[in-house]
Amino acid sequence: YYTEQLEESRHSLGISERIYLFISSSMPIATLRSYAADLDALKDRNIILVMKGFVNGARYISPTAKFITKVLKKKETCSLPEERCEMMSLPLIVDPLLFARYSVERVPAFVYARGLQLIDIEMSEGLDMNASAQDYYKLTGEAKLDYILEKIYEETKSASIKNLLSVLRKGYYR
Repeated sequence: YYTEQLEESRHSLGISERIYLFISSSMPIATLRSYAADLDALKDRNIILVMKGFVNGARYISPTAKFITKVLKKKETCSLPEERCEMMSLPLIVDPLLFARYSVERVPAFVYARGLQLIDIEMSEGLDMNASAQDYYKLTGEAKLDYILEKIYEETKSASIKNLLSVLRKGYYR
């Protein structure tokens, strides 16, 4: 109990909550970087960027690594490998099972899941045998992150989402 309470106090989202942002390399880089910057400002490890597969297939990792680097570089003009680039600290995973679990067919898609129960944290949260969520709310389409969080809050009345929205808007209006 104590460790769970301590873990939750470090995040805006509780240990049994997730926000998944489903993305693709076909999305405009400017849009992806905008989402990444907002999510980086929230500093919440339970907000996860999810790709369905590797860029140009799993045979070569380099195109995917280059894509991820483009999205997560803090300074867009920083040039790897010539210089050291500071990166945003965001979880980004490739997990087609999460796409299937939440019936994501178009990106960007935002899923807020709560009541998440995991058996093994090393396995996909998209596997039915590993994870179950009490409920979830999904939005698709491009919009500002604060708008997305507002819509999720209106539907779910989640205190965690309200807190994230407050943190995000504080950043906009400093």
